[in-house]
Amino acid sequence: MIYFLIQGNKENEWLQPFKCQIDVIQPLYKQWQDNLGQGGMASSGTELNVEKQIGEFNYLIHINGDYSYMQNLKYKTKRSIHFLPKHDGIKN
Repeated sequence: MIYFLIQGNKENEWLQPFKCQIDVIQPLYKQWQDNLGQGGMASSGTELNVEKQIGEFNYLIHINGDYSYMQNLKYKTKRSIHFLPKHDGIKN
């Protein structure tokens, strides 16, 4: 599973995504990862731009690692998407 947070309305506010957002963004992130260059490095041309409907709104989903975002095409609001790194959990 790929975990991510979505930028909120307030300063330093990060929101957990709704299921409908997860269902759209997770496969796109996986597709982006599968097309990365040598060593898993993002480079020019590896970004992924897709228009998708989430709920009642259409969004441009831009996946490019740390520079990912989703933009509501009607209201032009743009929210950063922050993908969380994998980790092994706490070790005692």
